[in-house]
Amino acid sequence: MDKELLKKFIQGKCTREESQNVMSWFDTQGEEKFLELVENDWHSWEEETSEEGNQLKHILGKIHTRISEKELNLVHKEKQIPNTRTTYKPYSYRKYSLAAVISLLLIAGVAFVIQFSNTPKVEKKVELKRKKIPLGQKATIYLSDGTKVMLNAGSSISYPEKFSKTSREVSLEGEAFFEVVEDKIRPFSVISGDITTTALGTSFNVNAYQENDHIEVALASGKVLIKDNNKEVKRTVLAPGELLNLDLNTGNSNKENFNVKEKLGWTESLLYFNDAGAKEVFSTLKRWYGVEFTFNREMTEKWKYSGEFKNKSLETVLKGISYVKDFDFVFRDGKHIDVYFK
Repeated sequence: MDKELLKKFIQGKCTREESQNVMSWFDTQGEEKFLELVENDWHSWEEETSEEGNQLKHILGKIHTRISEKELNLVHKEKQIPNTRTTYKPYSYRKYSLAAVISLLLIAGVAFVIQFSNTPKVEKKVELKRKKIPLGQKATIYLSDGTKVMLNAGSSISYPEKFSKTSREVSLEGEAFFEVVEDKIRPFSVISGDITTTALGTSFNVNAYQENDHIEVALASGKVLIKDNNKEVKRTVLAPGELLNLDLNTGNSNKENFNVKEKLGWTESLLYFNDAGAKEVFSTLKRWYGVEFTFNREMTEKWKYSGEFKNKSLETVLKGISYVKDFDFVFRDGKHIDVYFK
């Protein structure tokens, strides 16, 4: 056993692992072996105890006092017992040292408890990474477990660089499609506004843009459990092809089947509209192409449009929609378009 380690142990400066090593060694070697190593040094070691070890010194002083009282009592008793065969010998230094060592072991144990049990544990803060996608762009990232995340324009995701041993959790603003690597021990959860979507191994889409008055979760494969964070009991399980729509104004939700092109087409660069109002059409174009629209008058919700475009320029898309809905548009520059409803 290293003397420096014993010194740290007696002074209460050992780490948890070091203290456990010393106590294990003591259990196998016993007091005598311990005594051989420390009996000539422990007084000086006590003097070198740091200011942080004042509590240890206080306990040590009390132990010394008790040992001294026991010595005096033993000496007094020996003097009163007549013995013709032996003469009285002072209480030996070795016995004193052995008692001190045993006491020190108790002190070190106390110090160990003081250091590791009474000290408040500081939980390691989990550092989160954040990926934000600008308007007009899309991106694909892979999480530490291999899960693939496709982020739509104007979306952001926060996630730990490495998931814990018990769970996988991310936070989403906007829209993303998840292809989750199966892990039966660690569920995968996406927190998006008022709902949490949990899966083991599956693929699903979450649409939770802040400007929308609803949140949608569409399941492509596998199975997910959706929990309304504002209600303790409200839970919904989706099967493939099902979608949950949560109305943020009323708090009501409904489950329905969904059109794959409409909800998942964006992952394949397909722009799809199905009886979409003017507000939905132009807000979608704003995100997809990263532009701003100015209108000559307020948009009406009676205006509906259906159509699809795959890998088309904004000008081509606007021309296609304008033929049906009868409006004009002018590009002021690459980022600003004026729209004139007739």
